[in-house]
Amino acid sequence: MEGRYEDTMKFVIGIDLGGTYIKGGLVDHSGKILYFNQVPTESAMGFKKVMDNMLKISLDILDRHPSHEIIGVGIGIPGWVKQELGLVMWAPNLKWFAQPFTRIYQEKISLPVFLENDANAAALGEYWLGRGSGSKIMLMITLGTGVGSGLIIDGRIFRGSSGMGVELGHMTLNPDGPLCGCGGKGCLESYASAGGMLRIAHKYLQEQPETEISSKDLDMENLLLSMENKRSFAFKTLEEVSGYLSTALVNTILAYDPDRIVLGGGIAEGGEYLIETVKEKIHLSLRRFPDREIVIDRAILGNKAGILGAAYQVWRGGVYHDVE
Repeated sequence: MEGRYEDTMKFVIGIDLGGTYIKGGLVDHSGKILYFNQVPTESAMGFKKVMDNMLKISLDILDRHPSHEIIGVGIGIPGWVKQELGLVMWAPNLKWFAQPFTRIYQEKISLPVFLENDANAAALGEYWLGRGSGSKIMLMITLGTGVGSGLIIDGRIFRGSSGMGVELGHMTLNPDGPLCGCGGKGCLESYASAGGMLRIAHKYLQEQPETEISSKDLDMENLLLSMENKRSFAFKTLEEVSGYLSTALVNTILAYDPDRIVLGGGIAEGGEYLIETVKEKIHLSLRRFPDREIVIDRAILGNKAGILGAAYQVWRGGVYHDVE
């Protein structure tokens, strides 16, 4: 994109709907975020409340930048979206089903709205301005409240025949495992999300209590720190979670043959020891295939990746087509 629309003073709103916070920003054609804001998601209060909170961000940006020509809104949502229909078909962690999202949002702000799965949006952001730049086939997986994934092939998100694309979070790894929010059992998300990891950690901590930390004080920050300090319960958690995560990634590597994997989300950002363990297990597993090399990186855009990818989708989705 650089320099191609240098003379156009047009801007896009990018919004990333997360489990805890909704983040949004005003983005220019080069990917610079000129203004950033976030508000609580409040997902337990239902669809209308979350929609109102998202609208707050868009209206705040519009109110603060009346002289800017804003040409659209890109939104990343944790679920299955039908872009051509403007529907959120299924968002299990939000408990949304067949919500006419685009129509409602556009009625409130009178701008074109482009929906995208949140992990796809993060993948697009990293492909555009982060670790995925120059990659031919890039897989991104996000580890946080849920486990999302996006696959980019030759600069385009792979959506599959139904629009769901690649959903690694709901790959079944243990058919007798814990119930997932999607209704399945033993999904990767049941083990590698924040809730899944804490469930496993509590199990091991109860089996072998430690004086340094109590079960009631255990959160993700303490768990990741305990992994680095090699505490017994945390090490067992690390081995179990990294085993499931590396297995899912190796299976996906064998299916799609990416040249790069990008690991993002809050857990990847704070869990260097976990990510290094996963990388070691992947490389060890792939040694049985001669000359099979793959680059595995942590994402570098942090919580801005989803905003940038959502904005990128607007630039590409009809306003300025085929922007690179």
